[in-house]
Amino acid sequence: CCHLLALDLYLQGKSKEEQMFLLEK
Repeated sequence: CCHLLALDLYLQGKSKEEQMFLLEK
C-alpha cells in the first residue's frame, strides 16, 4: 500500500535536491 507513496515522495525530494543543485551552479 504505502510503498508507492514513499517512493513517490522520495522521487519528489530527489528532484527537488537536483533542482536546487542546478540552480546553485
